[in-house]
Amino acid sequence: MISGLLPVLLAAGVPVAAAAPAVEVLNVNGTGCRQHTTAVALSPDRTAFTITYSAYLTQFTTGSVTQSSVECTVNLKITAPSGYAPAVTSVDYRGFAEIAPGATGRQSASYRFHGAARVESAGRTFTGPFSGDWQVTDPADGGPSVGGCAGSAVLDLDSSLGLAAGSSVAGSASYLAMDSTDGVASSTCHLIWQRC
Repeated sequence: MISGLLPVLLAAGVPVAAAAPAVEVLNVNGTGCRQHTTAVALSPDRTAFTITYSAYLTQFTTGSVTQSSVECTVNLKITAPSGYAPAVTSVDYRGFAEIAPGATGRQSASYRFHGAARVESAGRTFTGPFSGDWQVTDPADGGPSVGGCAGSAVLDLDSSLGLAAGSSVAGSASYLAMDSTDGVASSTCHLIWQRC
């Protein structure tokens, strides 16, 4: 038993004997998350998991190129304690952008559990000039997005980053990333375990 897990599960009313939550990567695919550039980790207290990208970016220099984009799909298997279902309460998306004057950038993301009709989505538009770290939070306004109670639930997370030159002058560079200058930024999904 991980030391930080016991009080969290007890507070949530989860029987200790049933405490075996886990997150497993089933598939990672897309031009923004090539093989070996994405990692997923469940927090020690099992209340969140983080997806860290090391090469999720799009960039160009205004000239012959007027737009560029990349995307990523991550499929995860979430195993809840027996008698509980995983529920995502919010997702934080973080990154870094350097957008030239006149250019624009767009970050878009969505997630849902397999079989669920409801899709949560969030996004942000960046208008140049912009330079610095950014964060977008999807608070799941309709309430937690809940996976199934039978066995493991599969969560799909889709995201994309795009740039458009707009009126930026020739030779100006723009950059939009789902990481940061120190390589630490990421997407974080916040979890609760909902009794079935």
